[in-house]
Order: sequence, then C-alpha cells, then structure tokens
Amino acid sequence: MKYLSQTLMLFVSFFALNSFVVADDDNQIWNEINQVFTKECKKELQSKECKTARETFLDLYEESCDKGNQQHCYTLGSLYWGVNQYIPKDYEESQYVFEKSCNKGYAKSCTALGSMYMKGWGVKVDKNTALKYSEKGCNGGDMTGCNNVGFLYKSEKNYAKAKKIYEKSCNDKKGNVIACNNLAILYIEGLGVKTDYNKGRSLLEYGCNGNYPKACDNLGQLYLNGVGVKQNTQHAVELFEKGCSPKSENEFFDENFISETESCINAGLVHLEVLHNKERAKPFFQKACDLGNQSGCKMLKKM
Repeated sequence: MKYLSQTLMLFVSFFALNSFVVADDDNQIWNEINQVFTKECKKELQSKECKTARETFLDLYEESCDKGNQQHCYTLGSLYWGVNQYIPKDYEESQYVFEKSCNKGYAKSCTALGSMYMKGWGVKVDKNTALKYSEKGCNGGDMTGCNNVGFLYKSEKNYAKAKKIYEKSCNDKKGNVIACNNLAILYIEGLGVKTDYNKGRSLLEYGCNGNYPKACDNLGQLYLNGVGVKQNTQHAVELFEKGCSPKSENEFFDENFISETESCINAGLVHLEVLHNKERAKPFFQKACDLGNQSGCKMLKKM
C-alpha cells in the first residue's frame, strides 16, 4: 500500500515558525527577550532595531550555551538551522553547536546532528554518520533519535531492526506518536511482520489522537479505501480534516508542514470529487496553499 507514508522526524523543536517559544519557559526573562526580538523584527526585518535585537537574542543563548546549558545549546543550534523566520539559516554554525552539545552528552543535539546528515543540510548526505548520531541520541533517551534509527533501518529494508526500534520509541512512557505511525505501516504493509490491519489501525488511532497529522491522514486513507476496515467516506474525511487542523500548533515540526498539508489536500479532494461539495473543499485547498503546498494552490486555480 504505497499511499501510506512514514516519517523521518527532523528534530522536533520548541518552535512554531511564527511563534517562537524559548526552551526554558520557566525563566520569564527568556520569554521577555523573545518578545522584544519578535516585536522588532515583525515591524521591519531589515531594520537596525531588528538586527540589534536579533544579535542580542543570539548572544544571550550563546553565552548560556558556553556556560554549559545544553538545552540552550540545542535551541541555539535549532535557531541557526532555521526554525525562526527572523534568523537567517547558518547550517555551518548549527552543525558546530549541535556537535559540541552532542559531545557533552545532550541526546537531542545528537539526534539533530543525525538529521542534518540524513537530509544533507549543510553537509554531504551520509547515512552511516546519520545512523551513528541518531543511535547516540536514542541511547541517550531521545525517542526522536530512536524513530530516526528505525527510519534508517527501514530505508535499508532491515525491517526487523526497524520494528524493534520503532517499538522502543512508540512504547516509551511518553509514547512517541511518529514512531507509532511508522510502526503501523510495517503492520499494514506486512514489512518484516505478518500483515495485521487491526494492529496497524490501533497504532494509527493512537498517533491521530495524539494530534499527529500524518497518522490521521494514513488512518483516513484506510477508511477511504476500505483497507482492513469497512469503507467509510464520511469518517475518512473527518480524519483528513483533523489532520489538517492539529490541536497542538506545529508540535511535530516537519519540513514545510508536509503532514498537515497532505491532510488538507485529501480533505479538499474528498469534498470536491467524492462528496461534490466545492464550497467545503475550498478552505482546505486554501490552507494547504497558504502553508506552501503548491498542489493546494493549483486546485484553487482550477475551481
């Protein structure tokens, strides 16, 4: 079943693109600094005031990182990676910060570094190095790293190892919903395991109830196509709509909001082509377009 999609977790950050939340939200001063920085740069990105506020903002994180606050090192590396629209990407600096923090034993920074090598962000794609750092993150207790290890094993068709590591991440006390989504696909597609639609559906339901858009989208696909479940178009479109409007805004940072926009496109298509409701379809295509999905923009032009 090729339409189901797995996910490489890029480093799940503390940020939404337009509403940055600093890592240490117990410390009021960090939130105040962020508010000043954001306020100035929202006015005019190229202004002197924005530049000064941005430099101050980054300097404070660098100082905290240099003093050994590894959570702030991770945040700093993420800022240079490009999670905040007001700070230019600097992959070289991001890699440097993540590597320094990883060497200090901060698991999330190791995972982030693994993501850079997996995707070729500022470095040459190197799956072996990506695996090394992802495993270091996983062994340090970061379930995002475990998920990425599973993703890498699955890409090499080593389904047994992928299943084992997905289970570790999915069954963690926090229940990593992205790993659960990826584990579900192994069961639904019978990759390294006996096909088990009930198990796959249950895992997708867990991910969707945890507000992970791609799990909702994959679950919607099962109901839309009647795979392992009774075909139910209405329930399918409800799931697509849920995936298009996750309760936790950008909680699971994925490049270009891919998970969310796919659900928006699918919700729009079902309304348009199956339920023949053009007016209901339009807002879903509009949201996908607004989030950068060109398929949504093309559908709007056709309407």
